[in-house]
Amino acid sequence: MTAPHSQRRFGWRMVAGTLEGGTLPRALLMAALIFGAGVVFAAFWAGGAPRHPMDAYLRMGRNAGAEALRRDLSALSPAGQDAGPAVQRLIALGFTCQAPGGTEGAWRCHLRRPLESRRMLDSDAVLTVAEGRMTGMAVTMREGRLP
Repeated sequence: MTAPHSQRRFGWRMVAGTLEGGTLPRALLMAALIFGAGVVFAAFWAGGAPRHPMDAYLRMGRNAGAEALRRDLSALSPAGQDAGPAVQRLIALGFTCQAPGGTEGAWRCHLRRPLESRRMLDSDAVLTVAEGRMTGMAVTMREGRLP
């Protein structure tokens, strides 16, 4: 036999009537805390930070990125100074560098890394030295497609 219409409970009244007092506010507070923790986690997980140190240069575009990298390397190793700091920075960025045969020549550094959509980044840096001191620098970035 069914209860008369006046005795039936529907919606929140039905839920609230079967719970102990204060349970529903505590459940809503816990849901808000879990949601807040998820938002904080997502904000830190995404981070907005580049995954690879070269990404900051790539976002500028090939030409502007190459010029920014050259400018940063020139600040580390100005003309007439030791090429070591610039070479160390290139290696930290993932470049492989080949030293000159003697005190004069060029450091040749190359980076090849995959990008999205089957594209590849080829970046070259050539640091010319004379008697161990910087005399010139050239940085290039190219994008190509994988076959």
